Amino acid sequence: MQQALELLEPCTAGRPSKSRGIPSLKEVEALHGRVRELEARAAAVELQAELARTMPQNGRPPWLNAYEKAKFEVDFRDFGMDYVYRKYFAEKGRPLQ
Repeated sequence: MQQALELLEPCTAGRPSKSRGIPSLKEVEALHGRVRELEARAAAVELQAELARTMPQNGRPPWLNAYEKAKFEVDFRDFGMDYVYRKYFAEKGRPLQ
């Protein structure tokens, strides 16, 4: 009888919330790594868009062969836009327009 009365008492609607708890250090580090990866991809897309606006041939510099293109992408991912500009544009006498 007491249990039946408790069921009639007002309570919050819906399912009870699931408590996630505090994420482990390993999960936090994995998420930070994923954020860094996505930021690098976003920067690469930004550079590709800039190249597409300033360079002919579908946004790729005409002097890049397949190997140079792959190296260019790795350098950008690992070292950033300043390094890529110095290595591929300023040193080769090809300033950005």
